[in-house]
Amino acid sequence: MRNVLSLRALLPLALAASLPLAACGEITKVQECNKVIETVNASKIGDNVGDDKKKLEAESKEALDLEKKLAEIKITDEGLKKLMDDYGKNLKDYADMMEKAAKTPDTDLDGLMKLVKQAGDVATKNSDLTSKINSYCSGQSK
Repeated sequence: MRNVLSLRALLPLALAASLPLAACGEITKVQECNKVIETVNASKIGDNVGDDKKKLEAESKEALDLEKKLAEIKITDEGLKKLMDDYGKNLKDYADMMEKAAKTPDTDLDGLMKLVKQAGDVATKNSDLTSKINSYCSGQSK
């Protein structure tokens, strides 16, 4: 009986000791989410959109720069890491599309139509990923 009482006495202490450890994981997730959001918000992506080829090239470079900066963030939360890997791939697709748009002649209607479709696909994927990241970081999804 004495061992049972000792174990029961230790249970609340063990639980109390484990709570800060569990909270550390959540704090890390919040810190990582905040760093991601801060990095994206600091980028100039979207500022160079237009039909000028130099602006399209600048936009492509900005997307690649953002992808690199996001990849440099040490993300330990597995859920956020997966979302950011997907977001990085989408940024590369966006950069590739902008680079192609800068090089496609105005007379290449087929090429331009393919780019319009690709732009729609990339925009849809970006919207979906942004929503998932926001939900994940706000605690609305796991």
